[in-house]
Amino acid sequence: MYDVNNDEQVYVVTYKELLFTLVVFIIILFALFPKGILKDQISADKSNYDLSMVYLKDLLKHSPDDESLQILLLEKSVHAGDINTAMQLSKKLLSSENEYVRHKALLFAYESKKAKYYSLDDVAKQRPLYPELQRLFNTIYKDKLYDTDIEKWYKEAVFAQNQKAAYFFLQKLLQQDPRNVKYLTDGYYLSLDLYKRSDSVKYITALEQYDSNNSLKWAMDKYTIFMRYKDYKNAELLLEHYAKQSLDMQLKLANFYLMIQKYEDASNTYLELFYITKDEKVKKEYLVKSIRALQSGNLLKKAAFLVHHYESQYIHDRDMRKFFLKIYLAAGELEYASELSKKILKNENKL
Repeated sequence: MYDVNNDEQVYVVTYKELLFTLVVFIIILFALFPKGILKDQISADKSNYDLSMVYLKDLLKHSPDDESLQILLLEKSVHAGDINTAMQLSKKLLSSENEYVRHKALLFAYESKKAKYYSLDDVAKQRPLYPELQRLFNTIYKDKLYDTDIEKWYKEAVFAQNQKAAYFFLQKLLQQDPRNVKYLTDGYYLSLDLYKRSDSVKYITALEQYDSNNSLKWAMDKYTIFMRYKDYKNAELLLEHYAKQSLDMQLKLANFYLMIQKYEDASNTYLELFYITKDEKVKKEYLVKSIRALQSGNLLKKAAFLVHHYESQYIHDRDMRKFFLKIYLAAGELEYASELSKKILKNENKL
């Protein structure tokens, strides 16, 4: 065909002519190359999937039962984004008698169905596909059909909500990159869900070291693990270590001492918080806790002595005076109680 509007004749190829040329080219290829060589060349071509699919479909007209060609067409369809063709082919090849073909079809079935899943913009439409994707992934994992791209398969395991598989791939990732904070964090939470106590402690100890900006947060989580498994010895050591760095940890330590019935230690720790704290209301609460800790351990004489030490500081506080009197009477310290009663009367008479 020629363009008559130009002085020079420019040849423009029509669609029919292009199609005819393509057919002729394919016939020449078949004539010049054995099928095996042509198939290898198509397999190696990573640049033009659409053209490769044209070749393969034509080859399949001559060899309709050739599963190696079908697998190759399936692969090209997946890469070209021809989801429907890929899904039809994979469904057919999953029933192949050839194990290798079935395994390849399974991998491509998963890939094509996942592409279909994400092509849908409605969650309601996606939902029916998800159980099938989970089933396909679980088979891939069980039969060890995954390749060496561990990070990819870890993400697929997370997508399929297969915690056991995710944990398996995550451990391999951590072997390659043992200081990766994201992997360690994922490993920690997964190990908790899977009740792998020693692994949980291992991961969180590494996080304390490598995620130094959040070391206190991880220490608190480690404390939770120790308490979960009633490992009170290690819980105590951890709290004692971090109590020097954090008031929250110091308070947790005081409460912990109270729980394990180390009443004097609890009282002393509450008293340390009393001295450190600036807020008067909170200070008073810590002093009361310190006294009550001794009272809980039936250390009534020591509780009375502590009250006597701070009595004058709270002589004008009606609630604290009543509390102090009760402690004196419970401890049998009648002289202290009598002296405090006189001070209270004297103080009220001034008012």
